[in-house]
Amino acid sequence: MSHNYSIISCTYATIGDPNPFCFLAGTVDGVPVNPACGVFYYLVAQANAAGGSATVRLVLAPALLNGITTPLDGHTLPGPPYAPEPVYVGSVTPVSPATPGTNVSVAAALVGTWTQ
Repeated sequence: MSHNYSIISCTYATIGDPNPFCFLAGTVDGVPVNPACGVFYYLVAQANAAGGSATVRLVLAPALLNGITTPLDGHTLPGPPYAPEPVYVGSVTPVSPATPGTNVSVAAALVGTWTQ
C-alpha cells in the first residue's frame, strides 16, 4: 500500500552533540505525525550523501509512518511491528552547533511531498 508523505520541518536544538536527535514534523496521507517523530542527524545526512533527496525520502517515509498516532483507515494504527529505516553510509559534514535557545533546521530533510 502506498502513502502520501509530506515533510513540514526537521530541527534539532542539541548543543555539542555530533549526531543530535532531530524532531521531524510531517504528514502521512494528510494525517499529521503528532507529536513530531524523531530521527538522528546522521541518518538523514548519510542518506543525503549516498543518494540525495530520493534516498532521504526512503529513510523518512518509515519514520513518519511509525510516528502516526491516528489510524489512517479510521481503526488500525500502522504498527507495531514498525518498519525499519534503511541505513546508508556516506561521508558527512559535522553538524553545526546550535545556539542555546534556538533550533537548527536540517535542510537535507526538507524533501517536500511524495508518494511511496
